[in-house]
Amino acid sequence: MPTSPAVFLILGLLAFVGANPLQPHGLTVSIAGPTAVTTIADLELTAHVTNTGPQTVKILKYSTILDDLPTRSFAVSKDNMDVEFLGIKACEISWLADGVDAAFVTIGAGETVAVQHKVASLYDFSGAGTGSYTFTAIKSFQVVSENAGNIQVSAIPTFLPVEASSTSHSVHISGPLVDKRTLEKRVSFQTCADPTKLAFMNAAYKDANDLAYFGLLYILTYGGVTPEYLTYLEHTGDSAHVLDNESIWTRLFHDPIETSITRTMSCTDDHGACGNGVIAYTWIATKNIYFCPLFFTEVPSTTLCQGNDFSNRDIRGGTVLHELSHAMIGTMDYGYGCAFDTTLPDNRVSLNADNYNCFSTLIYQRYYCTRTGPFLGVA
Repeated sequence: MPTSPAVFLILGLLAFVGANPLQPHGLTVSIAGPTAVTTIADLELTAHVTNTGPQTVKILKYSTILDDLPTRSFAVSKDNMDVEFLGIKACEISWLADGVDAAFVTIGAGETVAVQHKVASLYDFSGAGTGSYTFTAIKSFQVVSENAGNIQVSAIPTFLPVEASSTSHSVHISGPLVDKRTLEKRVSFQTCADPTKLAFMNAAYKDANDLAYFGLLYILTYGGVTPEYLTYLEHTGDSAHVLDNESIWTRLFHDPIETSITRTMSCTDDHGACGNGVIAYTWIATKNIYFCPLFFTEVPSTTLCQGNDFSNRDIRGGTVLHELSHAMIGTMDYGYGCAFDTTLPDNRVSLNADNYNCFSTLIYQRYYCTRTGPFLGVA
């Protein structure tokens, strides 16, 4: 599913953590389903999420086991090897959009919510072959307190990270296995029948390329010793990690060379993932990127020099960069919101797509707008 416009249009995340935070093990996840199937099309799993804590919780469902979109709700393995995920990564989210409350699931104390998952087209079962598969729920949640009520347009939230307890589920698949990656045709680089939207997409892509360049220049200038780097890209400043990040941001900056043949950016919702605050998403099987109606309400990077704040996450180029990190680098959606992103552990911070958005737009606002640091003397 994937952190823009209304796409981000003020994303933050309600500072609605109650006076009594959720207990460490207040959520449990169980998985029910067949233990053997003769065709992958018959494979449907049901996840049950139970609130064992003393208070009602409100959970952001995207990119978790609670998500009913074709996102990565499970980590799947066979013979101790990960099975490639082929569905949606993404979902940049706007907290200002109509219906954004549907992006959350509320679970009362002692209550259970069930979500069904059809997984046949979402993982590369064909490449892995027949045999026994293990499904493990994605169970790292972002939680706000029940007393927060509906999201308010003026609020920039903070989430409470909660790691649920869970068990895995094994299924033996004997076939047939269908490779769904051949079902989506690659077409031209940017595709949109609406010329106004197409022009917006082209401008947003140019903004994203600039943000990637600014991020790369900053890393090349300062390495891994600055607060911005240590906050959003990795927490240790390890020299090997710095080199890795230099390589990643070089790839993002050079994306026009890599993408012109292999990836499409589209203004149509081909996979039915738009709505409920979703701004954009990436279909991992093809690396194609889809922009939702909310994306076209986002703003240029230049607004960061005019009073807009990077933490609002409503920058169109930042949204594109978020999605490109999914398509090119293989980033995940471990969290949304610049404040929450800073709380991620070191093994996740550089793999979270939203961190690329927050880091690059922060560098733009803090240094490019003021023409300081690596941009000193830039016209």
